[in-house]
Amino acid sequence: MSITMNYNLNSTDSFLEECLKSPEGIELDKTLAQTIKTEHEILELISTSIKHCKKNIAEIDKLLNIVEANDRLKRHLSDGFNLQKKVWEDALLIWNLCGFIQMISLEIKSAQKSLYFETDEWHRRNIIKQAYVMMYESSEDLLQQTGKHFLDVMSLSCSEEQIVQFKAIRKKWSLFRKNYEDEFQDVRNKVGAHREHDVMMQINTIESLNWSQTIELLLEYEKLTIEIAPYFSALIPAVVNGVGRFYNQ
Repeated sequence: MSITMNYNLNSTDSFLEECLKSPEGIELDKTLAQTIKTEHEILELISTSIKHCKKNIAEIDKLLNIVEANDRLKRHLSDGFNLQKKVWEDALLIWNLCGFIQMISLEIKSAQKSLYFETDEWHRRNIIKQAYVMMYESSEDLLQQTGKHFLDVMSLSCSEEQIVQFKAIRKKWSLFRKNYEDEFQDVRNKVGAHREHDVMMQINTIESLNWSQTIELLLEYEKLTIEIAPYFSALIPAVVNGVGRFYNQ
């Protein structure tokens, strides 16, 4: 005996399905595949920089442990090593945010490629569940990581106008989360990161998910990442120059 699922389908779903079967849809599939490959390569480069920052911080910590154990060395060297450590910690903060937004972008593209060309309704909703959890978790994490500490670091090399612009974009992230938090959290808690014990509630939640609406949501979220990413990458030269100035003193 098979179970008939009462999926949330609409006319937009049918229209998009036909569009994605067209030559343009086939080309989109190829473009997304190449974009995903390129974004993987960018993430690898960012991860190399993150590892470099962490390596230098760890080495400085070892030196600080030695210095702190000797009063004479502590008086003469402790401040310098702590300053050096802060330079690398600021660099790590920026590189990590670049990596974080790159990870979000990569997950969006991967979800889009899977979602656009999957035809099985159950499999579609598995992708949708993962996308909802990703948007719920990553939007919260990004807001946490771009608070006062980040703004303090940003203020060292950015104009007041740039900071005001960044805050405006960050506010868009906050509004996005506020608008969809209840919806994301419901899916996350019932069928995503957690499981509702009542199976019928799980089924009802899965049935309620809509394919074309999720595509629109991912595009909206992707637009936010495109708007905010340049503010992180623009800080990389300042980070590199900051490290360079310190070691050239």
